[in-house]
Amino acid sequence: MAVELEGMPEPFTLDRREIDGDCILSFGPRVLFCFASSHTCLRNLAVVALSGAGVSGIEVARVFGLSPEYVSRLRARARDGGSAALVRPRGAHRKLSGRELARARKLALSGCTQAEIATRLGVSQPTISRAGGGSTLN
Repeated sequence: MAVELEGMPEPFTLDRREIDGDCILSFGPRVLFCFASSHTCLRNLAVVALSGAGVSGIEVARVFGLSPEYVSRLRARARDGGSAALVRPRGAHRKLSGRELARARKLALSGCTQAEIATRLGVSQPTISRAGGGSTLN
């Protein structure tokens, strides 16, 4: 049972506020993080940093409105891939893997046309064209 001692200040709590499109995360009177609310990468960094600093995953999840499981997944992604793993790549997924791109280059050097390369790799001819910017896949 917690006993309140007269004259003692209130204990600090972790707090998140949205003000004018910014997310402000504070602990008592101290601002820990301030970033644009739309900036998912910085949110994810704050989640991982707080978890790493000893704030429970459940508390971090509560403050950010996330599930504890998602907080755990973010921590695992950061542990395995660093901060870059906290952001999903933008744009379309690559159609050709590194191995397929190397194979396409070899086929181009052996004289195959882009259409032939596309057929062999199971992609469209424009995909081959974008990958190499010409008939030789530079």
